[in-house]
Amino acid sequence: FYINYFPTIYSKICDWLLISIMKALQEKLAISALNLVGNKKEVNHSEFNLLIQITELIICKDIIISGEFSTDIECTGNIAAIVLNQPSLLNVRDIQKLTIYRPKEIVDYCNYHLGSNSNSGLSLSNICRFLEHGGLYRLKNLIKLS
Repeated sequence: FYINYFPTIYSKICDWLLISIMKALQEKLAISALNLVGNKKEVNHSEFNLLIQITELIICKDIIISGEFSTDIECTGNIAAIVLNQPSLLNVRDIQKLTIYRPKEIVDYCNYHLGSNSNSGLSLSNICRFLEHGGLYRLKNLIKLS
């Protein structure tokens, strides 16, 4: 009886662990955004929604099944300053073009350490090995000013 349910519970623990890590990364991005905006009295809702959209693209939620990708987003200097953590862009009036991307090296690294190429699937030991070898920094897509 218990043996049949163990893989399901184990899988749920692994899923929960990855989701918790991703939520922590997203919270860190939100805190950085609030710190950069600081004492600004009015928040532009369209900018805020764009910031949420960019944050959703930065966090790798599909890292195990997905390949490399790249997408461009146009935004204000304020959004670029928050996302890139570059306060010098805060008052830039020109539209900035951001590229959010996941290179092949990161995809290969994640596939190797998370075991997506094996029959064993995602396991707690794979997640631990992934994190021990610097995988936390690969749970976020890269972003650059184009």
